[in-house]
Amino acid sequence: MLKRTAYILLLFLCACTLIATVLFFREDHGNEVCRGLKIDVANVVDKAFITQSQIESLFNVRHCNPVGKKMRDISTSKLETIVRELETVSSAECYKSTQNNIKIIIHQRVPIFRVISSNGDSFFVDKDRQILKSNLDCVAYTLVSTGKISRRMATQELYDMVLEIKKDPFWEAQIQQICVNSKNKVLLIPRVGNQKIYIGGMTDISRKLNRLRRFYDTVIKEVGWDKYIEINVSIPNQIVCTKRK
Repeated sequence: MLKRTAYILLLFLCACTLIATVLFFREDHGNEVCRGLKIDVANVVDKAFITQSQIESLFNVRHCNPVGKKMRDISTSKLETIVRELETVSSAECYKSTQNNIKIIIHQRVPIFRVISSNGDSFFVDKDRQILKSNLDCVAYTLVSTGKISRRMATQELYDMVLEIKKDPFWEAQIQQICVNSKNKVLLIPRVGNQKIYIGGMTDISRKLNRLRRFYDTVIKEVGWDKYIEINVSIPNQIVCTKRK
């Protein structure tokens, strides 16, 4: 019984010592000055649209740059809130490191296609159906959609169509442009082959692409990419082609 009591008392003293040590170093750490700001963009596929200098400039404008301030006076939640206000940011986590740095992990929005509308509107649509400004420094390949496209269409039926194209690596690489006319009918411009692919409305896209793929694998394989000037898959169970003169 005495041994057990002594053991419990020893554990208690060790715990108290540990807590006191942590509190001491935390207090000491709080008096230290922030040495630097470290930005990590976590989900970069092709290019980071958010840069270290951009975040530093943002903090300078908002008068909250943490560098040079005491660690205890820096509000990580405030810094997170400011970073999340950026259109290109999906989420952000900010914390204080033991090296007296402020670290911010940023998840950027990922654009999946660009819209250049005939009404003068130009923007990107990201994977969460959110509209992004058109002046992103996007050097990666991005599918382009042109024509009579509203923002509602871009985030709904056009978005669904783009997803169908991107499901198949072949079509993702082959289709470079989607053209929408005034009647919401669609032409696809391929990357390989000098023809227009008329698919009609933005319905049954998967079936139309499957039919077109079978046509590619059988007919186009035999006659070549430049045999036809137009391929029409808008009619159910049919493919109508116009020969090049």
